[in-house]
Amino acid sequence: LEEARKKAERVDELEKLVATLEGEIAAVPELKAKVNSLENESTAMAEAAMKMTALESEREQLNAQMKALEERVTTLTGQLDAAKHQVAEMTRRLGQKENELADFRVAAESRAGTDEGGARVEIEQLTNQVADQLLAIQKFEEILRKSQEQLTAKDEELALLRNKVATIGDAGRPIPLNTDGEVISSFIDFFDGLDTFLAKNPMPELASLHRKLLDRLIIPNEIHYMAVISESFDESQHIATDYFRSAKFPEKCIVFEVEKGYRKGSSIIKKSKVWVVQNLFNCKACQTLQSNPDSRFCHMCGARMTAPNGLPIESLPWFEPTPTTYLRFAERMMESQRLDEARSYLTEGLKIDPEFVPLLVKMAEVHSQGSEFPEAIQLLQKAVSLKPDQRLSDQIKALEVKNTIFQQARALNLPSGEFEKLVNLIQTKNPPT
Repeated sequence: LEEARKKAERVDELEKLVATLEGEIAAVPELKAKVNSLENESTAMAEAAMKMTALESEREQLNAQMKALEERVTTLTGQLDAAKHQVAEMTRRLGQKENELADFRVAAESRAGTDEGGARVEIEQLTNQVADQLLAIQKFEEILRKSQEQLTAKDEELALLRNKVATIGDAGRPIPLNTDGEVISSFIDFFDGLDTFLAKNPMPELASLHRKLLDRLIIPNEIHYMAVISESFDESQHIATDYFRSAKFPEKCIVFEVEKGYRKGSSIIKKSKVWVVQNLFNCKACQTLQSNPDSRFCHMCGARMTAPNGLPIESLPWFEPTPTTYLRFAERMMESQRLDEARSYLTEGLKIDPEFVPLLVKMAEVHSQGSEFPEAIQLLQKAVSLKPDQRLSDQIKALEVKNTIFQQARALNLPSGEFEKLVNLIQTKNPPT
């Protein structure tokens, strides 16, 4: 009977699992449709980003053309002003000649035919001079007319260019976050992927696009990356892709970041995807917290205990931290000046790999912040021997100077307050990078 009862319970469990699987299978088409929709949106975002880059390039070209035209207009305006001045001067001289001619005619008439031949010669000379002046004025007026026509044409061309620049001016404006959340998430995913790609494959064209997205989407909208390592899992901010068991990390501690998350102020616009350490779970049937991490069934209702991802708790893998895991935890501790905890994490990481250079450098930084300069120098020297780096060599020299000053200060037997001030001064001068 006991065996039959166990088989009946097993059958019930299998039926529940079958029902669960059927529900998940029924949701597969909808999920596929949603995935296809997101892929289409992501493609559209990428195309939009490329178009935006093309528009930016076109706008830069138009601005260059406008600048050249404006310089040309300035030159033509100067030439036109000079020509007007010349015309005014020639008109003045022409007036003088006409006055001279009139005076001469009056004088000639008063002489009543005396020396008539010489008078005629002088009159012809003056008349020719006046005619030449008139011809020159006509030529300058023609030049002025053409210059004015050119200026008018350039003004019209400038107006067209300004309208065109204004039309594509939106390409330089910030992108407001008033659209669908999934679209924004896809856009940020594109930015994130571009950021990762450029870190490995620097390309000027893509770097320009990355900068534009940063200037127009990330910075204007005050979007900030959410650091998650060592944080407690929160369903409102995080999505758990996997659960692990571990005795080395706190309950519900995030130990790995699968995908970055972002917030805008207090609003989450993209949740982080993470791995979570969890040993105790709530029963899905009665919501009672598991009393023993090794128990497979709820101690209240007897239901089988499963993790939120549907796996039986006994099948959850144990989390095996790597040196990089401990490095990330130490970095988070150092951000909040929790140096003792950072030191503990770094020590654990070095137990796994004593020659992991990033851990050696970070441990040297912890020693340096604690004014333990000889230890920091020793660690950096080991790091340089494993992986030569001029920056680390320069850092060693800086720490040697700090250590000399520190040891001299200790030898002076300064009052504790003065000694602390000196130590703070040493720490803030040329900090290690």
